[in-house]
Amino acid sequence: MSVIAELEALIEMHSADMAQQEDSEILKTLKKTRSALQRQLNAVCDPMERLPLEISSEIFTQCLPSHPTPGADSIPMRFLNICSAWTHIALSTPALWAAIDIVCPSITDSGQALGTWLNRARDLPLSVSLRTSFEEGVATIAISVRPLSPTLKLDFLRCAPNLVECTFDNFLLRGHKPEELPELVLRNLRHLRFGKFSDDPFNPALHDSNNDRHLVSDPQTLKYLTLPALETLYLPDTPPYLLSFLDRSSPPLRTLALGRKHTSIQPPDLIKCLRFVPTLTHLDLYRPVNRYVLDTLFAALTDLPLLLPNLHTLRIYHFHSRLFRDSLETLLRALTARRTQIVCFELVWSWGEGATADASCPPADIGAALGELVADGMSIRFGTEDSNFMDSFK
Repeated sequence: MSVIAELEALIEMHSADMAQQEDSEILKTLKKTRSALQRQLNAVCDPMERLPLEISSEIFTQCLPSHPTPGADSIPMRFLNICSAWTHIALSTPALWAAIDIVCPSITDSGQALGTWLNRARDLPLSVSLRTSFEEGVATIAISVRPLSPTLKLDFLRCAPNLVECTFDNFLLRGHKPEELPELVLRNLRHLRFGKFSDDPFNPALHDSNNDRHLVSDPQTLKYLTLPALETLYLPDTPPYLLSFLDRSSPPLRTLALGRKHTSIQPPDLIKCLRFVPTLTHLDLYRPVNRYVLDTLFAALTDLPLLLPNLHTLRIYHFHSRLFRDSLETLLRALTARRTQIVCFELVWSWGEGATADASCPPADIGAALGELVADGMSIRFGTEDSNFMDSFK
């Protein structure tokens, strides 16, 4: 007789004895013995039962999707509905519960589920995404709270003093702001994003058209924040209060990405902002308003060696203006002056329909000079979304 058949026979025998037993103490002993036999049978039939908890936990963790949701048919919730052994493994694995993506059918449905889920993560760092469909009821609420938008964001952040990373995506509630709001200091926040920056630089999801305003989050909350540990900052525009924020926070910023929802800072003020972040290694500019922004930046990189001494990646996407020869020469001088520092430079145009891509092709002599920088090890992309004109100068 196989081990499985033997255990099944013993379980059946104990079940039959329990059905005929009236003595409570004996019945209790039979139940205990049958449970032990059942666990042995489960261990034989289910390989997960035979593995150490560390290994089974790791297997479960590898099954996690990138955005875990609390649905009964999604992982990790599905693990709770297999058997008691799998439930034990799931509840003993905090990493399964350290992230959650909640899509709320109504704005008030998430509280209890969120609390239960995150309690299972114990002391692990948490990642939480809360989303709600923009239905009529939510729209009514949004209109009524517009004047309180900065207050809502600050209250949210104030409730999470240990927050390390935060993204305000599709959180655009413009309106009259309160005259005075208390400043908030978050000493642990290292990554802050306003708006949705795509991983694809040629589709950054930062739009200028009126039809796409809902995709961008208003960064005015930055006026009231002090973030001394900030390393990453993504903004849909370059607000005039960026300078005071950087001065107040003195953050060890390493990555700064600036979109162009609207233009509210002058090029010289942008340079002033960059002086406050000598630790910066990555600077991304999406849709700079005109060539004067770039001329000012390139000239500063040439003439001010102490400006951004650690910068090694400079990327400019969705540029719509023609760069004339004087601008290209300014660019070349900047890259030449920083040739031992900058390892990656990208300037990508996005021309409208009917425009010729050749409008962004550099003259032969400047292209050849840029090619020499490439030969020395600098990575340069110079062209359109589909073409890199540097391929012609290598």
